[in-house]
Parts: sequence; C-alpha cells; structure tokens
Amino acid sequence: MWPELNPTTTSTEPLLTALFYGRMPPLPQNITMKRRISHDGKRKYDVPQKREKFSSTGPKTWLLVGILAVIWLFTTLERNIKLRNGLKLRNEGQQHPTEEANVLRDNGLTKDVQWDKYIKSQWLDLLQKIKASDFDHWRDWQPFLDMAKAVGLWVLILTLRPPEEASQVRRFCPDEPTANMSIGWVVAEVAGNLRSNNTDYHETWAPYIAAVSEIIRRNQITEGGPIIAVQAENEYTDNPKYGPPFKAEMMEQLRKAFIDAGVVVPLTHNDAGMNGYYVNGTGSPDLYGFDEYPQGFDCTHPSTWGNLTKNYHEYHTRVFPDSPLYIPEAQAGAYDPWGPSSPTYDKCRLLTGPSFQNILYYHMLASNAKMINLYMMYGGTSWGNLPFPGVYTSYDYGSPIRESRSLSDKYLHLKLLGLFLRSVPDFYQTDVVSISNLGADNNQQSPMHIHLRNPITRARFHFIRHKDVSSNTSLPYTLKLPTLYGTLSLPLFYEHFTLKGRTTSLLITDLSFGASRLTYTSASVLFAGVMGGRDVLVLYGEEDEGYEAIIKLHGRPRSFTRSPRVSLIDNFLSVDIKGTLISFQPGIRGLIEVWDSDTLLVLYCDREMATSFHAPSIPGPSEDPFNEFWGIGTNSSVLIGGPYLVRSARIDGPTLAFQGDIQGDTMLRLIGIPPSVRRITWNDMEIEGFAGFDDTPSVLTGTLQTRKAFKEIKVPKLGPWKYRDSLPEISDGLEESEWVIVSNTTTNSPYKPYFGDGPVLYGCDYGFCEGALVWQGTFNATEDLEGVQLVINGGEAFAASIWLNGHFLKSTYGNYPDTYRGIFNNGGLYGERKGWHLPGFPDSDWAVRALEQGIPDKAAGVGFFRTEFTLSIPKGFDVMMSF
Repeated sequence: MWPELNPTTTSTEPLLTALFYGRMPPLPQNITMKRRISHDGKRKYDVPQKREKFSSTGPKTWLLVGILAVIWLFTTLERNIKLRNGLKLRNEGQQHPTEEANVLRDNGLTKDVQWDKYIKSQWLDLLQKIKASDFDHWRDWQPFLDMAKAVGLWVLILTLRPPEEASQVRRFCPDEPTANMSIGWVVAEVAGNLRSNNTDYHETWAPYIAAVSEIIRRNQITEGGPIIAVQAENEYTDNPKYGPPFKAEMMEQLRKAFIDAGVVVPLTHNDAGMNGYYVNGTGSPDLYGFDEYPQGFDCTHPSTWGNLTKNYHEYHTRVFPDSPLYIPEAQAGAYDPWGPSSPTYDKCRLLTGPSFQNILYYHMLASNAKMINLYMMYGGTSWGNLPFPGVYTSYDYGSPIRESRSLSDKYLHLKLLGLFLRSVPDFYQTDVVSISNLGADNNQQSPMHIHLRNPITRARFHFIRHKDVSSNTSLPYTLKLPTLYGTLSLPLFYEHFTLKGRTTSLLITDLSFGASRLTYTSASVLFAGVMGGRDVLVLYGEEDEGYEAIIKLHGRPRSFTRSPRVSLIDNFLSVDIKGTLISFQPGIRGLIEVWDSDTLLVLYCDREMATSFHAPSIPGPSEDPFNEFWGIGTNSSVLIGGPYLVRSARIDGPTLAFQGDIQGDTMLRLIGIPPSVRRITWNDMEIEGFAGFDDTPSVLTGTLQTRKAFKEIKVPKLGPWKYRDSLPEISDGLEESEWVIVSNTTTNSPYKPYFGDGPVLYGCDYGFCEGALVWQGTFNATEDLEGVQLVINGGEAFAASIWLNGHFLKSTYGNYPDTYRGIFNNGGLYGERKGWHLPGFPDSDWAVRALEQGIPDKAAGVGFFRTEFTLSIPKGFDVMMSF
C-alpha cells in the first residue's frame, strides 16, 4: 500500500515513473502504461560501437576440467551460453559406444571454476593455477578448450537446462546468475512445461544442444581433444511429486540428442543429494553422481560445523554399486549474501578452510569415492546481471583461489592433497575393508577407523578421525595394523598417537613407489615416485608432532641423515619386518635428507615447507597430442620449492626451463633434476648458481631475486571524481520513439497477472529479463484523486523506486535487503546507454563531487561518478588489484 498523494499538477494525465532493480518485475494491471526498458540487450541504443552488448540470459553450461595425474583430476569451469530464439544447426547421427567409461573409474578430485566470471585474458592464468595445484573468448569455447589441452587439463562439459517454472529455479540450479539461469526468454516464449518433453520446449533446446554437441564432438578425447565426459542435466528430480510430468522422457531426449550428434564420451548426471534420481531406467546416464554441501552456507559463525561425515559408502553400495562413487559437487566454499551485516567471504573461507577440507575430502576418499568435483575452485566476479541474485557481483565463494586470483591457504592444502593422489596410484583401486572404533563400540570418544585396501598391490590406507568431527578435543590412540610382513603394534617409538580435534590422520602400509616399498608410515606423503632416474620419497608432518616410518633402504649411499631429531634403526623387531625403522621427533623444521643413494632418495620436511613445493609435469614428445597429460603423455616431473606459483616446466636439450611467479626474493629448492640437465632458467632468465654444475646434488638450492620494475609498481590513487545524474526518465522529456509500448494481452508465465483488465506488464515478455528497468505510464486523474495504489513484485533481490510527475514518492525493497551497496551489475541505465562508463567519454562539463558525498541532497535516483587514472604495469608481471 502506497501513501496518499496530493498531486502538485493540474494535468489530467499524471506521469508515473518507476525504476526497478532486479529481474522481471510486473506492475499492476489496472493502469495504462508505456514503458522504456533500460537494458542494452534487445534494443540498439546510442552507445559507441565498441561497447559489448549483453544478450538475454541463455542456457547454462559448465566445463569440468582436470588433469589426468595417473588418476583423473578434473576441474569444472562454468560457462553461460547466451543463445536467443534458438540456433539452427544440423545434427549428425552416430552410435554411442561407451569405451571411454572405464577411463572415469580411476580416482579423481576435481574443481569448479566459472569461466564467465573472468575475462579471456585471465583464462590461461587460472588454468595454470589449477594445473599447478595437481588436480586435475567470452563467447567462444574453442580457445578455452585449446588452452585446457595446452596445459594438460581434461574437460567435462556440463549443460544445464532451465527450470520448469521460475519459482523452482533454486530447487534445481546450483550456482545461478540472474533469474537463477531460468533463461527468461524461454520462460516468456515457451508455452507449457519446461524441463519436460513438451514439444515447444524441445524445439527451444534442440538447436542449442546441437551447437554444443558439435563443439564437443570435435574436441572429445577420441578426436585428440580434452573432453572426456558430458553432463546433460543438473540436479533434476524424477520424483513425480515435484515438477512437471514426463521428466525422464526429456532426459532420454537429451541423451539421444548427444548420441545422435556424435558425442561418444560418457554422459553423467548430478543428483541434488543422495536421492537416487536417474540411477537407472529411462533417461539414466552412463555415470551417476550426487552433490554434497554438508557445511551449509551460513558464514556468520565460521567455527560452527555441520554433519560432515554422512554415510556415502553405504549409499554407494546400496544404490549404484556397479559404478564409481562420484560426487560432482563437493562443497569447497559458500556464498556471502546481500546486506550490511553479511559476514564477508573471508569468513566463508574460514568456514570451509583447511580443517574442513581435511575432514570432508578425507571422509569422501575413505568412503571410496573415486571422482570428486570441488565447488568452487574459483568463483570470480559476476558481470552484466549474471549472478545468482542471492549475492552481489562478487562470487568469490570463499574459494581456494580468491576473486582477485590470489592463492589462499585452502589452495595450499589442496595442492598437498593433489600431489598425494598423483603420487599414489595404489589408491586408485581400493575396497573398504572395515569401519570400526578404536575402542569400545559404545564409546563415543573412541576414534573411528576406516580401512581401505588395494586388492592387487595389497597397499592399505587407514583413516583415523573423531566420531564427532566438530570436536576440538585431542584423543590418544593405539592400533594394530597388518602388513605384508606381519602385524605392527603402533606406535613403535611413542606411547600413543594423538588425534587432534577437527582433523583426520592417514596411516599407510605396503605402499609401492618405483622399485621401492614403504612398509609403513604415520607421516604424510608429499611425493612418492621416480625422479631423475631413481626412486624418490618425500614425507612431511606437523612441526610439533612426532612420526615414524619403515622403509627398505637400498642402493649405494652418498649420505644419510645427520639430524639429531631423526633415528634409523635396523633389526628392531623379532618379526620379519622388511626395512629400516625411522623416527622423526617433534621440532623438525625445513627439509632434511634421510637417505641419499644412487637408487633411492628419502626426504622429510615440516608441513609449512611442504606447502612451498610444486611438482610440474614435464611434457612428453611433441608429436603426442596428449603430451601434457600426466599418466598418458608423460610421467616425468621435478619438485621445486619456494615460488609462489610454478606454471610449467620444459626440458630442451640440457636446459630445464621453468615459468612461474614469485613474491619477493625467493629461495629455491630443486629435487629430482634429470642427470642430463646442465642449465636451469626461470622465466627465460638464468638462475644464479644453477649454471654449469657437473654433479647434480640431491637437493639443488639457489635464489630468485625480484626485478627492480616489480618494486616500482604503484597502485593508482583514484580521484578527483565527477558526477552527473543518470535518471532523466523521471521527467516527460524523452521522445515516445525511445520507449517500448506494453501491449501484450497474454503471457506464458506460470504466474498470471493479478489484474486481468490491462496489458501484461512482465518485463521478460518484451525481451528484457534482468537488470535495471524503467517503466513510465500515465493515468487519468480527477479532482477528488487522493492516492494511487501500486502492487509490485519481482524476482529475488529486487527493489523499486517511484516518482509522480518528477516528485519522488517512495522506495520499496521487497526482498532486496542491501540498501547501502545497491546494484553492482552493468545494465542499461541512461548513463550506460550514453557510454558514460567508457574510457575517453567527454566529461568536462560534469560537476566535481566527492564519491563519499553520494547523490546530491541525499535524494533518490541514479548518479554516475567518473574518474580517470593511469595504470602502468610492466610486461611480465601479474598484478592483482581490487578497488
């Protein structure tokens, strides 16, 4: 209800102007109105030609990208495809062999990244950062796919269909932009049910799928490309109680469309939880999976945990035992909602920080999950009315890679986990042997013990955690573990192990690497494999804790440990345990050599030192189309510690060339250098002390110094600011030709207008589905008019302001809680249509006004502030700035 009004004009045709923020806001139907839509998607405004135009939101596409690091390590990137009114492309029929399905049975940890959240010039940067973590054009997929292949990342395409009606978008869509990816033009133009086998709906999505399928067909692995799987739908139910009928039939149509178009890689599905939807039957995929967000999305209290240890293993063995346990969306962050009291993404990063990662991801691996996709690895920034309306333009998501593209402590934790998974192929095929307590079954304080075993190599993995994983209590425990050479009563050196709160410990027995075997370790494995022509094992642990291991040491020793905190003992047990017992006492800092021979190198370091290491793969022969892909085109790597980021490593003759980033002067440690290498470069520059060495030491050290130009980079100071009003529509001075006349009398929207005696005023019915909209209308006034009532509703996070004859009446925020920060998205406001935001726009006649002063007289409206600055970044530097 609006307040009573006293018109200040004698005109018999009062002018009512409404400015709406949000998506698809309908106006009351009992007044006659004409409308100007302030949006630059459907109309040609007087904007310079260089300005990019944003079209109506189209179907949503994700790309799941990853490394094959002996296991499949994928990474997901999300892409919003904007196709209006369909795209007519030809389908090509082909049968659908499932030969690639076995590829996806290997172990994998994957990550979501949304490629529409960062500009094309940043694609390579993000992909290299993802590759370095050892996991595996704006409107043009091909350059992106080419980059993914060039850095050695596999791709899983995810296409997302729109919901059956706008109110059900959130139910089915995981990370929605404006209108939750309901692709408004489809909602407005398609009659009948969406997300069903409705003929009109089928005719809408079929050209899109044909276009996508053609890209997939020529870039799938069978054609030498990086695409290994396709997810046709996302989080869609087959429960008859929800949504339209014939959902499964629509899923079958999608499946057939991909197959007929020549897509031969496996088709997958992501169930919105452990519901069993589309496990089998009509519309079922080649590979079923489900998503999981056990921590929820309230970042206000980041130390409060949810239930992070659901029984994934039981669900897997009961519901889909014949395929791998696949979790297409495993929580890796949370979103920050609107409002001045929003907790900020830093708290979301705490809520889902390294302790959370340790518990959840180890629990999933202990449940025998072999494919895990982390949502999100990088969220980025939402541009042009794209974001899910529950958040502002930042979709940082508390992700391991921040919105600014800088790396967080979560990234470092994932890098350690990725290196472990890449190094331990014994983990790729395991069975769950037992789930038990390390104490009385009814003792809630007893740690849980989950035991996995490789049936072929007989390696064993023992996960130890609290029953209540939110507990901050430390618990002592002992246990007996079987090995190939007998049973061990552990620990061997200490009275007991200590399980700290909110952490999971992993003990490993009978692990093979190269020609060597690790009989037992309570320390973590950073790397286990072959480097530089010999077996290499690098273990690490917390500085304040003690660890132990049994390793069969071999070869002609060049040196062995001199550290007083490391003990090596042979023949220490009466049973026939093969190997040397090694004790690592608390207090070890840095990297130490334990055993250095011509056939075996064993190293140990503290956790902080471990996070500084990278293991870039060295490409195989150039004629191999998969020469960048670990486990297929190459198994060669080196360890390099110290740099902020290592993007790539190449060997060209005697030269080992690294590309990467540093933050200040950096101490380098290189492990596993091939004997043929005689020269090492960093970003094409010689590394001091690394040239001309004859006898390569086990750990090669050197220094990288920052260039002078780096220290001279300055962040520009913004100001002075200039101001101009950007809402002239509140007066009647604009020409009639600039407005779209509202004249529709019917709508395909499932929500019909409140009043039936006027034209339909839904914005999307006229092709404008999101952004700032300006409506203008007149009505016949009489002398006894005392007020006017407007009934206004809109999408999530919408708001509206009303003027009558140029006089501001009121603003309403509906469910739009942030009255301080306002609208963040680029849209079609007057200033944007005139190009005020573009570089070089003449603003000499604008008023000088401080940014903090806001709109003059604290009035309602829209204003533009402009300033100019010089940004000078030398070539070769990646400087991350935010304002």
